[in-house]
Amino acid sequence: MSGMRTYGMRTLVCRGVFFCAALLPTLAVAAWSTWRATSDASQYYADQIAYQLGGHVAIDDVEYLAPGSYRLIGMRLCDAENDGPLLETTAVTIDFAPTLDHRDATFTSVTLESATLHHERIGELWLMLHPRMLRQRDFPPRPIELTCPELELVGRDGTQRLHNVRFYMQQLEQGPQLRVEFHLANGQLGSAVYPITIEISRVASSTSPVTRVVLHTHGQPFPCHLLTGDLAWISRLGDLVQFEGTANMYHEHEGWSGSLNGTFSGLDLDRLAHPNQQPSISGPATCQVRSANWSRGVLNYLNANVSAGPGIVATDTIHHAVDRWNCRLLPDADVPGSQVRYEELRAEVHLLRDEKLRIYGVCEEHPETVLRTLHGPLLRQPAAPLSDIRMSLPAAARAILAELP
Repeated sequence: MSGMRTYGMRTLVCRGVFFCAALLPTLAVAAWSTWRATSDASQYYADQIAYQLGGHVAIDDVEYLAPGSYRLIGMRLCDAENDGPLLETTAVTIDFAPTLDHRDATFTSVTLESATLHHERIGELWLMLHPRMLRQRDFPPRPIELTCPELELVGRDGTQRLHNVRFYMQQLEQGPQLRVEFHLANGQLGSAVYPITIEISRVASSTSPVTRVVLHTHGQPFPCHLLTGDLAWISRLGDLVQFEGTANMYHEHEGWSGSLNGTFSGLDLDRLAHPNQQPSISGPATCQVRSANWSRGVLNYLNANVSAGPGIVATDTIHHAVDRWNCRLLPDADVPGSQVRYEELRAEVHLLRDEKLRIYGVCEEHPETVLRTLHGPLLRQPAAPLSDIRMSLPAAARAILAELP
């Protein structure tokens, strides 16, 4: 009986020695190898993404889900020059899957989880991605479909959320084509039937490449700051300006051409009239563009309605409207001091193909009135069309026409 105990004890001791001497080092080496492989994988994918997109990329961890499918944990995309944050996401799932049309071909499916985009750096992000997306015939090597259930835009003025974001890009024979669509998350707008869509395509040519941009808002107010990267003139319209309608633009070597119809809301008239100077006019402003078209940076036709107020207008701005826009100040109008409170600014603006600008005052209950106060009309419409439009426009507006769109 004691012999059996001795044998059992000896067996237990031998197994313990074997475990300590053989298995533990093996497990330690395996654990170290796994940690090293994961670390190397994180750096490998970070380097690959940085090479494709530009900027600096950091990844916390990598999970392999299946052959051709993996998950990047804690990915951050930063500016390569100053390391400023551009895009952050909790996780990115990347999967190579067959397309519906060609089972033997593949497209890259990318899903972002809890993504955050820094509002003030959207322009930098687009300027970084633009040459890679639209000026390289080998990018992407296969079609890419990127989805994000919720994208959070973080900025100084607060947070805005976009729902059901979808990005699709592919290389066609004539050049790259990409499409972005999303819903706004402002109340019931998030459940709109049709998403806001932006389609960008480039026809590569050795003589005159053309980039085309088509925007359809489908009844939702599109936040224009999302386009400030490639269309810097939009920032002159105000930080909160939104557009609802359709725009069709294309860019050639000579400049931008295109057409649009829709409504701009949240316009900053003060910034448009006198940027970086003393305040000249305040109050919420809206511009309804019934039709507009331009060619190579020159505005050819415009039919629009501008309305604003109530707010404050500087007396210098009133006199500017009289001197440069030929508006008529009522003889008995009282404009004491440096500013006047106005109740309504409303005008029809027509630019016809004869290059003459016509302004019609359409304030309610006051025919031919462009600007009125509580006491009645203050400015009447010009008596005749303006022929020298560009000299009559404020500096900021002339700069916009020079860049135009």
